Amino acid sequence: MAGDRAPTGIYGLDLLIDGGFPRGSLILLAGNPGTGKTIFSAQYIYRGVKEYGEPGIYVSLCESKDAFYKSMLRFGFDFSRLEETGDFRYLDLVTMKGKGVSQIIRMIIDAIYEMKAKRLVIDSFSALVQALEKPIDARILLQTILSRIIRAVKCTTILVSEVPFGSERIGASVEEFVADGVIILRKGEHGEGRLAREISITKMRGTRLTQPLYFFTLEDGFRVFQPLELQRCERKGRFRPITDPPGRFSTGSSDLDRILGGGYRKGGIVLFEIGENISNFNWQLILFPTLANFIAKNRGCLIVPMGGSDAGLLASKMKRMYGFTDDELNGLLRVFGLSAGDGMESPYLIKVKGE
Repeated sequence: MAGDRAPTGIYGLDLLIDGGFPRGSLILLAGNPGTGKTIFSAQYIYRGVKEYGEPGIYVSLCESKDAFYKSMLRFGFDFSRLEETGDFRYLDLVTMKGKGVSQIIRMIIDAIYEMKAKRLVIDSFSALVQALEKPIDARILLQTILSRIIRAVKCTTILVSEVPFGSERIGASVEEFVADGVIILRKGEHGEGRLAREISITKMRGTRLTQPLYFFTLEDGFRVFQPLELQRCERKGRFRPITDPPGRFSTGSSDLDRILGGGYRKGGIVLFEIGENISNFNWQLILFPTLANFIAKNRGCLIVPMGGSDAGLLASKMKRMYGFTDDELNGLLRVFGLSAGDGMESPYLIKVKGE
């Protein structure tokens, strides 16, 4: 672990930002309600304590301590245990919104020094700004108080900013300029009304950002999906079949099975709509594992290929990619193909005239 970086504790994120947040930095985490800001922040604190031994403080002006602890248990984060060890403190400031901002900041600073905290979350900075008399006070608060103090003690801090639905503005706008890093969480619409969670890293001091936008999930914690990198297989092995769950046929891909609730329903009809910009290679990556899973279990497969598909090439790929022998394909695979009078013969090829 590099000394100048604080690992985020967010699965998949550190690989994208050179190992973590710059230590002692101020990170702005913004997004609409329900985009995952609290889970991101809680995981940052929890794993910081459990895996990296860095004491943390979670300051909330929006949620009571009991409600926070209860909701976080769903993700396996037992903050009450961390509190017992003295490595974590939850500052429930919901009832102090009407108090002076200076009093709230004083409590936060005192807690940092008492615990020698290395991680801090303020949820939300938006609520704190609402208590200020003038907008200019937000910049003063960030520049002269928070940023200087956290840098002095190297307490890496996340400021949570609530973005109202329909608004393009992040917080009081000054946070973006003062913060060392800016991360925006969104729920984006893709395709025909399908929603996907997006994380956008628009700024990170001292970090080379190769790509600003990624997808993430909240399944089993906050996880950022890595960009797909195709790698050449160094060693060819035989395909290992996946067990069929009750009432279903496995797709041949454990990940796809998980998405589909176990696989394709037995006796069902599955329609794949393939866009014009999708190559044969792309859709074959989804369908070929299903064929391989059937053949590996000594089940017969019948294929009526799409126009432009070559039956011989299809069988060749099944041998090359999944390790099947000619005897296996000849006995278990049948592919319809147009008779072109080319004289090509193969036990698995069924020629038709196409009339």
